Amino acid sequence: MPKFLVNIDLNQNGIQNVSLQKLTTAPSNPTKGQVYYNTVDNRSYYWNGNSWVGMDSFGATMSAENIVTAINGSTFLIDDDNLSANVNDAISKAHNTHAISDVSGLQTVLDSKVDKIAGKGLSTNDYTTTEKTKLSGITTGATKVEDSTTNGNIKINGVENVVYTHPTGTNPHGTTKSDIGLGNIDNTSDLDKPISTATQTALNGKVDNSRVLTDVPAGAKFTDTVTTINGKTGIIAKADIVALGIPAQDTVYTLPIATSTVLGGVKSGTDITVDASGNVSVNDNSHNHVISNVDGLQNALDSKETPAGATSKASTAENNAKSYTDTKLAELVGSAPATLDTLNELAQALGDNPNFATTITNELAKKTDKHSQSIGDGSATSIVVTHNLNTRDVVITLRETASPYAQVITDVEFTSVNTITLKFAVAPTSNQYTVTIVG
Repeated sequence: MPKFLVNIDLNQNGIQNVSLQKLTTAPSNPTKGQVYYNTVDNRSYYWNGNSWVGMDSFGATMSAENIVTAINGSTFLIDDDNLSANVNDAISKAHNTHAISDVSGLQTVLDSKVDKIAGKGLSTNDYTTTEKTKLSGITTGATKVEDSTTNGNIKINGVENVVYTHPTGTNPHGTTKSDIGLGNIDNTSDLDKPISTATQTALNGKVDNSRVLTDVPAGAKFTDTVTTINGKTGIIAKADIVALGIPAQDTVYTLPIATSTVLGGVKSGTDITVDASGNVSVNDNSHNHVISNVDGLQNALDSKETPAGATSKASTAENNAKSYTDTKLAELVGSAPATLDTLNELAQALGDNPNFATTITNELAKKTDKHSQSIGDGSATSIVVTHNLNTRDVVITLRETASPYAQVITDVEFTSVNTITLKFAVAPTSNQYTVTIVG
């Protein structure tokens, strides 16, 4: 059966239909907290670290402390008739009165206290001597003066009394502008107020309304610069532009005659005409020549092959090509069997698949790889295994390295795409287990 090599966390879920291990004798080499069921005496036992202890009350004993704890935690009462004489005597004395001297230190504590006087308290709110002297200085029926919420009033014994009435009017106090530091201020309107010399100079440099354009497009910007053309401002005539040497809009412009250094118009000669569409025509046979008119043409023609010679050379080249092809095909076929010595037969053998290489590569990629090794050194409880399968999607099997090769179960962490980490509660001995990883 599988062996668990680590604790099992059921995440607060219950174990249902479980049965303890049934043995006729206690297990050897137990660990603290281990349990089993003895089929001889039909009792369950647990190991407390020193001995096997029955999990029932058979043969159990209780200490005095256990008894008192049980009684105090119970809601049941014990009849007085069942108590001993000493217990009843103690209960009887507990309900009798005692003198002060029966209580150790009680008299000393009482002596430090102050006797209570009728009409006075004994709390921290009692008046101090200073406060009492202050209150004693107030005569009976003294007037109580308070602040008033009304401006100019004072409250005496809860009654509002007018002390001061503020005068009314536009300027009840006769305050002048000199009284408040404004002697240089006058009542001149904004339009009549003078401006500084600097402000006036800046305004003089601006364009007045008579020189502002109308129908100005949105976003246009203007400056106060006045442009002069041909010594004139304002309306500029065509003659003013021509006077500056600039062709006016209706002036006819004649192209210059083209030369080796000037770009311009070209005239046709007597033997060449140009029609309205720009087509150029030559009116004579000045371009008909004999072979001698063309330098080097005869020599070039003499170097060419005659038709008979060309046919002979072509036949020789064809035979050479056939022989070369036959030789190379023979080398290509080699010792291939008759069923695979043509391209068609090879194509059929490959399933007539033009993407045979890609198909094979994809099929090989689907193949799972495997990594297996023995683990355990007698000390490590956390063992990292490197498998280099480049994926976390792997299947892991852990078994005993020696017979009976039973499967075991432990915690596994998929640490990276190329490693896993095995966790054990007890360190495996040297090569005790074998791990196999498939992915």
